[in-house]
Amino acid sequence: METPAGNSVRPGHGAERRLDDPAHAAVRVPGGSPRAAVLGSLTIPGRPEQVGLARAFVAQTFRSKQIHADSDAATLLTSEIVTNAIQHTRSGADGGTVTIVVIGVAHGVLIEIIDDGSAGSPIVKGDLYAAEGHGLFLVQHLATEWGYLKDSAGTTVWFHLPTAREPQQAAVQADPPADRGHHAAARDDGHARGAEPYQAQLWTAAASSAAAPALRFSRATAGDPAGPPALSRAALGAAFGKIGFMTRVAHPHGTGPGVITPDGCAVDLYAQLPDFGEPAIVHAAAGPGAPILELGCGTGRITHPLVALGHEVVAVDESPEMLAHVRNAETVCARIEGLSLGRRFEAVLLASHLINVADEPIRNALLTACRQHVAEGGCVIVQQHTPKWFTEAADSEHASDGMLFRLRDVSRPAPNLVSATVEYVVGDQRWTQTFTAMRLGESDLAAALAAAGLRLDRYLTEDHSWFRAVP
Repeated sequence: METPAGNSVRPGHGAERRLDDPAHAAVRVPGGSPRAAVLGSLTIPGRPEQVGLARAFVAQTFRSKQIHADSDAATLLTSEIVTNAIQHTRSGADGGTVTIVVIGVAHGVLIEIIDDGSAGSPIVKGDLYAAEGHGLFLVQHLATEWGYLKDSAGTTVWFHLPTAREPQQAAVQADPPADRGHHAAARDDGHARGAEPYQAQLWTAAASSAAAPALRFSRATAGDPAGPPALSRAALGAAFGKIGFMTRVAHPHGTGPGVITPDGCAVDLYAQLPDFGEPAIVHAAAGPGAPILELGCGTGRITHPLVALGHEVVAVDESPEMLAHVRNAETVCARIEGLSLGRRFEAVLLASHLINVADEPIRNALLTACRQHVAEGGCVIVQQHTPKWFTEAADSEHASDGMLFRLRDVSRPAPNLVSATVEYVVGDQRWTQTFTAMRLGESDLAAALAAAGLRLDRYLTEDHSWFRAVP
């Protein structure tokens, strides 16, 4: 059970979006109060003169449904995204359409703009005075959260605005890939940034038409807001998951020659992959000669160097084909979830970003297995994707040691998820692995560790991609 080296993510597949889908019904939390519901939807032809109709629809929906969020911000951002869709996607071609969906969620409103798709993906431009590409820059600075989902039906760009009584946060940019005519950087750590309420931001526009390509604006701030954030990333992610709008994420899978494991890993590929510096990190954290339980060892990329460094390693994987490549170590063919060896180790290793699995019960089971097998006074060594990685993940490729690594089809089906396909090419052989990774902020990580009886001891690398936990 090993995830791809480097960038590892999974795209959201999904059937054509239908507003009569049961997923778009109101979801109720205990006590019977609605958690989320579609408040209105409109499909317009993909023509510039229809943008005004989209603005009017959003404004009218806010009035008629008594939505207590910033109507001006919602109308402006909808106008900008619809304009982008018409200018930069197939929605602007003959017969193309754009659909706007207004969704009431706990603590605010979610607005989706669904287009007919394009070769590129939405991306922000940071130049305030650019002739075009300012739409998502506004979204980044006025919305609490925003992101997008690409699938066979097209691209959905979404944003969240809090209820008017709650303080506004600047958006967390999904920082997607390439060529839709907009680009800008988000904060390096990928966390939500505190900002003043929208009402305290003064925007001066040099052009009043939403379809006009040029906008000049200035911003005056009123200081940091007081009080709690409008909507936590976890809460918004939970709302998405229960509604089902953006989280139609297929099960991990892989393609290519040879045996493919249940989680999409290609055995023949992993047998060729070198280590990427992981053994040195593990060795330093565990201590010289410490016995190590390696969970999800794969073909032994990390196992073999650890053995060479003097560690006794027990290597666990669910794939017998993977384990057939492991040498000079005890092997156990079993799933990590529910593992019970009846013995404890000075160090337990959970590498390959397994902690970022998108399924919370599986993550809990992985960490529980770690806790049950680590000795008192021992440590659990974990590799994770960093918040910065989630922010910056984008379509890309690089070559190393005769292998081509390509990350493609990157999408963000929810605020805390990144999905994509990793493609590997070696000579005339080609493999792919497709799956989803979930972002864990510091509080999320602390809670997940605590639930398993662990706590964070220290980070092992400057970028926080490796950390050490203790009982």
